[in-house]
Amino acid sequence: MRGRILKAVAGDYWVKVKDTQIVARPRGLFRYENQKPAVGDEVELEGETIVKILPRKNLLRRPFVANIDAALLVFSVKDPTPDFLLLDKLIINVLAEGIEPHLVFSKTDLVEEDPPFDLAEDYSFLPVYFISNMKKASLEKLIKELVPGTYVLAGPSGAGKSSMINQLAGRTEAPVGEISQRLRRGKHTTRHHELIDLGGDVYLADTPGFQNLEVKTMEPIELQDYFPDFHELDPCQFDDCLHDQEPRCQVKEAVKEGILSQRRYDHYLRILRELMERKEKQW
Repeated sequence: MRGRILKAVAGDYWVKVKDTQIVARPRGLFRYENQKPAVGDEVELEGETIVKILPRKNLLRRPFVANIDAALLVFSVKDPTPDFLLLDKLIINVLAEGIEPHLVFSKTDLVEEDPPFDLAEDYSFLPVYFISNMKKASLEKLIKELVPGTYVLAGPSGAGKSSMINQLAGRTEAPVGEISQRLRRGKHTTRHHELIDLGGDVYLADTPGFQNLEVKTMEPIELQDYFPDFHELDPCQFDDCLHDQEPRCQVKEAVKEGILSQRRYDHYLRILRELMERKEKQW
């Protein structure tokens, strides 16, 4: 019997099999085989036991969700203000998993300019949406883009993800966290992983918020592959150019000319240093 994991809570897994759901637990051997089922996994069942995890298209570790088609990266325009370094790290990680990133700016009702297009200037290479958590109508464009597939909802706490879930799923029970007045950042509200069935074979992952993210392990030369805005430029003088100290670098020239974002380039250099330091420690 084959099904798909829609929800995971404390070792119990809700598996959708045709038009019903079965609460199951993984077989004990998984622990010794270093396997762990993830929400989104296609699995085989024997009764109420998960006996096999079928091959995955991809797997995110934070959040722990499998077989994702696209990532909705949700950042509020205010309270808290967007952490663009975190956003760039998220983009790198989802692209590295073969997942299409979409950028969603929430809480536009908190700013005078609606929508605040200036926030998206550095991200013209992505689909970008502006939504108000107070107005369901502002989600209509986004909802129309949700073709059949599985979407992960990710971003920092306090960005309004639970409110967005409420609107998209037509429910009210998802807890909505308050913003810490002292730290001006969100409190964690989601306590488990779940795929919400929006109908029409569209699933949305309800995943915990977080503030910290480490870029997955890769060679420093690979980092540029996950900066799509670098790809439209002419080739650099050297094939192995890191866009750092090398002469006649087209990326650096594009930054000087204002073609590429200075902020994005600064983040690229910062992440490049992190990868190089990580590699040095391995030696």
